[in-house]
Amino acid sequence: MVSAKGWVRCGVAALVVTVGLGAAPAAAADGSDSAPNPWAIGDAVAWIDGVRRAEAVARWTETVAAAEVAHLVARWGRVHDCEQPGNWYAAGPTSDGYFEGGLGIHVDLYRSIAGHSALLDSPLDQMRVAEIALGRVGRGAWACPVP
Repeated sequence: MVSAKGWVRCGVAALVVTVGLGAAPAAAADGSDSAPNPWAIGDAVAWIDGVRRAEAVARWTETVAAAEVAHLVARWGRVHDCEQPGNWYAAGPTSDGYFEGGLGIHVDLYRSIAGHSALLDSPLDQMRVAEIALGRVGRGAWACPVP
């Protein structure tokens, strides 16, 4: 797979080759001396700038995702260690029904948020659902303390 930086280098190389050849532009349809050149310096610079912006957005997205994961693990990792230590795919009875998943979320609550069983979700997805559940029902839904 070629990285975006590799494409930038290829684009610059193609620009250098095109400009270096000194190829004369074809006549424009309207009879003027030049037609639009997709490898004109301004177009190439704009394209390279667009690639750089895309790379910056990708880095920002990775940073935001990492911050989200760190927050979720800090909060829900402790709850998991208390509720269902070591088992993200636990299931069993509660005083008012049945729970599934590594955070002990009631089946009905989990399905109302995710639309399916916690047993189908990764630990990270279970933590995302737990954040929504926390907003809906508060900390009292868990037997263990929620930070």
